Amino acid sequence: MFPVLIELIDRQIRMEFEAAYFYLAASEAMYQKGFTGLAHWLQKQAGEELQHGMRFVSYVRNRQLAPVWEEISPPAFNNNCTPAFLFRLALEHEEAVTESILSLVRQAQELEDCMLEQFLGDFVAEQREEEESVGLILRRLEMARNQPAPLLIIDKEVGESR
Repeated sequence: MFPVLIELIDRQIRMEFEAAYFYLAASEAMYQKGFTGLAHWLQKQAGEELQHGMRFVSYVRNRQLAPVWEEISPPAFNNNCTPAFLFRLALEHEEAVTESILSLVRQAQELEDCMLEQFLGDFVAEQREEEESVGLILRRLEMARNQPAPLLIIDKEVGESR
């Protein structure tokens, strides 16, 4: 495997685990504010991100390589932030993950690594869905404008959606 691809995959592994860490911290922030539906959704999202990271680790191992473990950055928020602020951060992170995966796809195509390109196909489709679902929740939270009644309705609906 080409060194540039190994480097990009290692970066992707870190991003997936950072996303899991972010979603767990965001879940706790929402739980502490009483938004148990949003907390539940965010916690489930953390589990998905952990699975993504482990799929990349397995892929690297299956190619007879070892991942390089990089430091994970702490989330850039505190527990006093609003639900809309957290979901805006989540959308930004999902967009960065999408770009990282697309960069990997482009490099795999350029270097004719068909195995990697095939592996990444599911991630490309899933990222589109992730951006869509986070974006929809964010738009609804922004419409609620921190009004308690609409926020509680959104919290309940989001919690029931997973």
